[in-house]
Amino acid sequence: RIDQASLSDYAGYMLDNKPELRRLLPAGTQLQPDAQGFLRHDPGRPRPFMVLTSNSEKNLPDAFLRRCIFYHIPFPGPDKLAEIVRTNIVLQPAYAAVLDDLIERFGQLRASGLRKKPATDELVKWIDILQRRGIDPGQLDTPAMRSALLATFPVLVKNREDLERLKNL
Repeated sequence: RIDQASLSDYAGYMLDNKPELRRLLPAGTQLQPDAQGFLRHDPGRPRPFMVLTSNSEKNLPDAFLRRCIFYHIPFPGPDKLAEIVRTNIVLQPAYAAVLDDLIERFGQLRASGLRKKPATDELVKWIDILQRRGIDPGQLDTPAMRSALLATFPVLVKNREDLERLKNL
């Protein structure tokens, strides 16, 4: 259990069980614990550190958190969201023209009292699926597009209660 282990034990566990983490360490980093069971770094080399992210769905044990530095990353604003969308998908001209409107609509959905607010990744996937399905972004509020739009909402939400809330907006 993490709350009964030292941070070095946890780091060792993560490195042993997540091989992809090894390639992130500086070349020559020793991973063997010393006589006291701590992972020590070579003098003159950068200290390895691990960044863990949390969406606050599960509480981490206090013993682990005492060994962590907390940093809150605020949700991106509209300009940053637009940059993220443009970086991750190729926008068709019609979508590029209304990207700010889509981001505003996404913000309204996030503010609508959902149990789990959609994150940035859901925004990117939602715009991508709208494009792939050929949904005209200028016609999203028309009755003809309503059912097509509703069919994309499962990309944004992760539970039935939130899906029903979005359908009724």
